[in-house]
Amino acid sequence: MKKIKNFRVTAKLFAVILALTSMFALAGCDLLDSILGDNDREINDGMRVYFLDVGQGDAVFVRFASGETMLIDAGRWNLTHNSFRSRIREFFPDQERMQFDWFITTHSHADHIGSADYIVNNSYIRNIVRPITFTQAEVNAGAYREFGISEGNARMQQTATFQRFVTAMETSTWTDGSDTNIYIPMAGKYFYVGPLGSRARVTFYSPTVYNYNPGTNSFNVNHYSTIFCIYFAGQRIMFTGDAYYLNERHVLDNLPTDVSVLDVGHHGSNTSSGRTFLEHIRPTYAIIQVGIPETGNGYNHPHQVVLNRLNDVDAIVKRTDQLGDILIQVCAETSQKRVGALVPA
Repeated sequence: MKKIKNFRVTAKLFAVILALTSMFALAGCDLLDSILGDNDREINDGMRVYFLDVGQGDAVFVRFASGETMLIDAGRWNLTHNSFRSRIREFFPDQERMQFDWFITTHSHADHIGSADYIVNNSYIRNIVRPITFTQAEVNAGAYREFGISEGNARMQQTATFQRFVTAMETSTWTDGSDTNIYIPMAGKYFYVGPLGSRARVTFYSPTVYNYNPGTNSFNVNHYSTIFCIYFAGQRIMFTGDAYYLNERHVLDNLPTDVSVLDVGHHGSNTSSGRTFLEHIRPTYAIIQVGIPETGNGYNHPHQVVLNRLNDVDAIVKRTDQLGDILIQVCAETSQKRVGALVPA
C-alpha cells in the first residue's frame, strides 16, 4: 500500500472554469454587501469556489489564483452521481483525464466520496487527503495504531464505497507518472497553494482526537470529519464535512472568527452547526449543499433549528437545492489596488 506522507507545497496547474448559475463575490479585504446579478461575469484573477449541485451530497471545486485546482468530496454513488460526473468533467472539456492538484475527502460516507473512485480512476492527481478510515488490509497491517484508534473501531470504519476509493488510490499518479501523494489530515497541519503574491493557505483543525467514541460498538464516521479552512486575500472559507457538535466544540478555541463563507455541516442537520460554534465563527455566507427528496434528501435537511441559528448570527444562507450550483469568488489583492467588485458583462 502507498505510504502516507507529510504535507508539502504543490506546483501550479492551469484549469478551465465555466460560469455557473449563482454568483457571489468577496473583495480582497472587504466583503461585498450586494449579491451580483445573473449578467455579471467572472473575475479573471482571484480564487473561485464552486459548490456543485449534486443532490443530497457534497462536492466543491476550487480554482486558486495560482491556477491550481482542488476537489473537496465527490458526491453520491447513486441517484445523482451521473450528474456529478458530467458536471465535474465540464471543467476539463478538452482533456481525456481530469487534473487535480489536491483531492480532499472529508469522511467516508457515500454522499461525500460516492464518486471518489471514479475521480481517481479518471484523473491525474498530485495529492489526496483521505479520511481517517482504514481498509481491512490496513487494519491487518496495524496502520490505525499510529493515530490512536482501537482495533475494534478501525475495523468498523469500512464501507464498500471506501474500499473502492482506496483500491483506486493504489494506482493513482500525477501527470509526470509519479505516484500520487497520500495524506491523512491532522489538526494543526497546513499547506500553501501557489507562489507569494497569489498564495492561499489550507489549515486543518480536525480530527484532533481520533477516538471520539470510546468502545468498539459506538463508532460514528461523522465524528472523524475533516474540518479545515482556506485562507486567501483576507477571506476565510471553512469546510466541516459532517462534523457533529462534539467535534465543533472540541476545536472551537483554535478556529478563526469572522469566517467569510461556511460550507454548513451535515447538509444543515441539527446534529451540527451548534449555536456556540456559529457565534464564534460568525459566517457572512452559509452555503448548504442539500438535495430534494428525489435526490436522496429523506431527512428534511436543512433543519429549521439550524436555519434559525444561522439567522441569529446574520449569515446569508444560500442552498444548492434552491439555486443549483453556487459560485463564490474571492478577488485577489495586488500591490496597486484591491479588486472589490465584478464589472457587469
